[in-house]
Amino acid sequence: MGLFGKLFGGFIEKRNPEFCRTWSINSCINMCGSMYEDFSRKIPNKDPHEYLVWVCRDMLLKSGTVSKSAVNEPNFVWDLIEATLKPACLPPPICARALAYYMILRDDEFSLGFATKDDFKTYHDEYIHYLKPLMRADRNPLKDHYCKYNKNVQHQQTMFGSG
Repeated sequence: MGLFGKLFGGFIEKRNPEFCRTWSINSCINMCGSMYEDFSRKIPNKDPHEYLVWVCRDMLLKSGTVSKSAVNEPNFVWDLIEATLKPACLPPPICARALAYYMILRDDEFSLGFATKDDFKTYHDEYIHYLKPLMRADRNPLKDHYCKYNKNVQHQQTMFGSG
């Protein structure tokens, strides 16, 4: 069972599956945005990428997709950093919305429906609209986008090297 099944399992089993899937997608987008805002309010002066890593981690923890012990494993942390890299190259609060779209696209239960069904075309188109400049960017322009919103020099060097 993917992220949505775990986060919204009881609700998804209602009679109208299309409504439930749309509701789940909207809930995921809203939840990512709310969590991002909560982190930025409670822990100010951090880079957007840090907030996105925390949002992604908490979404996975809340869904039961990962255990609390897995969160501290270095490979898991790097997976979170990699998963949140492109959304971190976008301005807040769009970055949180892009992360939600990324998580939706990666979810086993919804990825095909999200990418191909007319009901989800709007979400897919918005995701592509946000990420289109980044998809065309090679490593250096991606770094430029990242550094525009993420000012922590140590993080910049970790992500892209010192050059």
